[in-house]
Amino acid sequence: MTRLASGFWNTFAFRSSLLLLGVVLLVLMGWLERFDWMIYDKISHWRQFSPDNQIVIVAIDEKSLQAIGRWPWSRRVHAELINRLTHAGRNVIAFDLLLSEPDEQDPEGDRLLSHAIAAHGAVVLPIAPVVDSNSQQLSLIQPLELFRRKAMLGHVDIELDRDGVVRRIFLMAGINAPDWPALGLLLARKAGLLSAQNKVVHTIGNNINPSMAGRFWVRSHETLIPFAGPQGTYPQISYEQILRNDSSLEELSGKIVIVGMTAIGLQQGFTTPVTFDHRLMSGVEWHANVVDMLRNGRMIHPVSDFIVVVFTVTWVWMALWGISRISRNFVILWLMTVLFSGGVLISIAFKLFHIWLPPSGGILGILAVYPLWNWRRINEFMRSHIITKAYSHAALESVSEGVITTDAQNRIIYMNREAERILCTTCQRVQGKVVQQVLDVEGLKQSGLRSGQQTSMRDDEPNIRGIYHSLRTDNGLERTVRVSHQLLSDENNLPIGAVITIADITDTIALKQRVAHQAHHDIVTTLPNRTSFLTKLDQVANSAKQTGFTFAIFFVAIDNFRKINDALGHQAGDVLLRMIAQRLLAMIREEDIIARWGGDEFVLLFGQIQNETTASQMAQKILETINHPFGLNGHDVFVTASIGVSLYPQDSKVSELVLNHAMSAMSLIKQQGGNQFCSYSPELITDWTRDKLEFEKDFRLALKNEALQVFFQPIVDVRSGHIVRMEALARWKHPDRGYISPAEFIPLAERIGLIAPLGEFVLRRACEVAADFAKANQSIGVSVNVAPRQLLHKDFIATIERVMRDTGLPASLLILEITESAVVSDMVRAAELLTHLKALGVSIALDDFGTGYSSLSLLRELPIDILKIDKSFIRTIEHNTSDFTISHAIIGLGKNLGMAVIAEGVETVQHMQILREQGCFLHQGYYFSRPVPIAEFWSLIDGGDSKILSLCCAAIESDLEQKTS
Repeated sequence: MTRLASGFWNTFAFRSSLLLLGVVLLVLMGWLERFDWMIYDKISHWRQFSPDNQIVIVAIDEKSLQAIGRWPWSRRVHAELINRLTHAGRNVIAFDLLLSEPDEQDPEGDRLLSHAIAAHGAVVLPIAPVVDSNSQQLSLIQPLELFRRKAMLGHVDIELDRDGVVRRIFLMAGINAPDWPALGLLLARKAGLLSAQNKVVHTIGNNINPSMAGRFWVRSHETLIPFAGPQGTYPQISYEQILRNDSSLEELSGKIVIVGMTAIGLQQGFTTPVTFDHRLMSGVEWHANVVDMLRNGRMIHPVSDFIVVVFTVTWVWMALWGISRISRNFVILWLMTVLFSGGVLISIAFKLFHIWLPPSGGILGILAVYPLWNWRRINEFMRSHIITKAYSHAALESVSEGVITTDAQNRIIYMNREAERILCTTCQRVQGKVVQQVLDVEGLKQSGLRSGQQTSMRDDEPNIRGIYHSLRTDNGLERTVRVSHQLLSDENNLPIGAVITIADITDTIALKQRVAHQAHHDIVTTLPNRTSFLTKLDQVANSAKQTGFTFAIFFVAIDNFRKINDALGHQAGDVLLRMIAQRLLAMIREEDIIARWGGDEFVLLFGQIQNETTASQMAQKILETINHPFGLNGHDVFVTASIGVSLYPQDSKVSELVLNHAMSAMSLIKQQGGNQFCSYSPELITDWTRDKLEFEKDFRLALKNEALQVFFQPIVDVRSGHIVRMEALARWKHPDRGYISPAEFIPLAERIGLIAPLGEFVLRRACEVAADFAKANQSIGVSVNVAPRQLLHKDFIATIERVMRDTGLPASLLILEITESAVVSDMVRAAELLTHLKALGVSIALDDFGTGYSSLSLLRELPIDILKIDKSFIRTIEHNTSDFTISHAIIGLGKNLGMAVIAEGVETVQHMQILREQGCFLHQGYYFSRPVPIAEFWSLIDGGDSKILSLCCAAIESDLEQKTS
């Protein structure tokens, strides 16, 4: 018996009974009323209709108040309005104004208003209930006796639902009995145009025998109002316009006129189902909707709670009955069918019979049927969820990094033991706190780090951020941690929280900071180096363009510095350079810049240098500072300096040219013996300047007229003896000077800002040629060199995409060659660009590898596909052991990282043999071919492969002969 009872409690029938009981309680207790009204409001909004053009509002608006005067007005004004409306023709008037007190200032106005009401014969005035605070008795606020005798009275009681929205009206209401008709009902009845459907409207309120005092306000004939639209739907005419404009009166003949307040501050607004933009509906507009509803038979009738319960239980029971008899595969279809059928029934009742059946109880019950039926599966899912959560917890506790999880508001939910150790706190202490209170992640994102930097940890996941953060724990320990912040999103890409990992990298970050400092500072003097100065120069120049201030560059070179190295040794020379740097450093202000350019050269940038005179004074001061003796190894050492001075923007508005002018001026002084300074002047450097300008002009014209050429040099796979790639190289044949070396015009293009157009020209021509090869079934990839400024140009990615689209070249056949110097200045930006290019399918080659910074972190952080060994290591590879070893190391590094390796500068058969033995099979150089025009390159493809193959075979035969001998 006990087993049977236990089985009954777990049956579907028992759970269904509980569901039906719960639905009944929800309906009767009114807990779902807000949801029902939300559905009703949405339906009401969809079913808006055109307003009745017989209803007109006469508005007491701001314009009327300005024309007539402050409120309240004399009753004479209202009398004049009614008289003018009387002369306008047959109409019905309602005043949404309580005229309950006599006009002490103008008693004659009350009498005139009374006569006007009597003369018109169809004026409706409002009454309203009020509670006496002492006796708690209800009474009516009514118009004055002389007004009541001549007018019809209707109540203006407005019922607010629990959510503060006005949706309904009681057509009859009164004290102790519903004796008074609503103001809108009287208006509709007096107009004589009630809908034939409103039989109840014709009969109610005909026999009025009202009570004037009592304890209860009784309402009857409840009706939901279908609103025609929001505030301003019905036509409104300003009150003062009726008094002063006869033409407006003609529009009111035979109309229902409702007079009321619309001025801000005087009228009490209501929230309705059609309210939007916080525009409340005025009382006079609300009455207009009531009259419209009654005249056109649009009343919506609510049903009793009993009917709602019966309908809801039947609806839910149908769903329960169906799933107990159909196959599991059709349960969801059945529930959707029942839900849809109930919705159709509710819509028919609403649209055809004007009956409102609240659906929330039925909808909620039907939605609960599926989990109720699938209870066992839900239990299994919950158990699986708990087990998975336990596994996840164990995994998080076992990792070597601290892990913190947060919710969508960045409040901490969980922290593993490693995070507790790093932060010297417990999960219980910080749970519920905003993560910024513990790690200040957002603050770091905005203001940077005290001693670290913010970087992107993974280029392929932009929602993960890595931050180096200086952290002081509660017990005073200073730690540097790496914080990775990964956002979590739902299926709609909305944030639901984050996972933050922290690792103690105090020692690692200190090392990185030293390396980063050395990359931008001179090792000998600890001054900023050339790279750092150029970066700061660009920043100062951009700021100068925006603010209009001036600056001067002083290029300082020590005269005959070699004598110090020869006499006292290079170590003493380094000491002297540090002493000179300290003297120069003492001369500059905080906003000025100093750097070691290289060798015995320094460069200084002084802001706010207004003219050449001030610059000359500063240059003289520098000379005098350097001329003082230096104590070096027990000796007094004297040195002099040559200083070139250039001003921005007087000498140039391009920062690089200002620097070049200072260098040119210094060179001129050095040629003249040194120990003096010289300000830049075009007249002093006439030959160089004119040649440079002429050269620049010729280059601009050549680029504009597409007089430049693109040559192609083959890249050969020596295993097959075939050309597999080609490198596109810009060439310029000057009309007078012949072919100009790229080493001359490419730096010029960078200085004058034409590197991007030049790069696009070469890129487009190279892509066109490669596309032609592809169409001829010759899939030969093309390599295009990318200058540093071209790579970091804001439109670089768009240019690549546009050229590939225009030429039809597959992205897999395009290789972009970059140098290490192109990325080290802005690693984060470069990484983003290269990642984007990789996503397009473009290959990335690191050119001249081994000659620049040669940082192995570049190969780790950047998506590099190809390493190109610089030709300086190939030129003497057969004689120079160091070159042999370096090239061998680069080839091994590329292989281990899964990268292709190309050797540049292969000029002899010995070069090819050595590289082939080392495992490098992609060769480029004069041994196979010089860079040639496209016509000659076609001949290499069409008939030259045999030549290339013979060269490769010759190398193999030579290698075999050597081994045999």
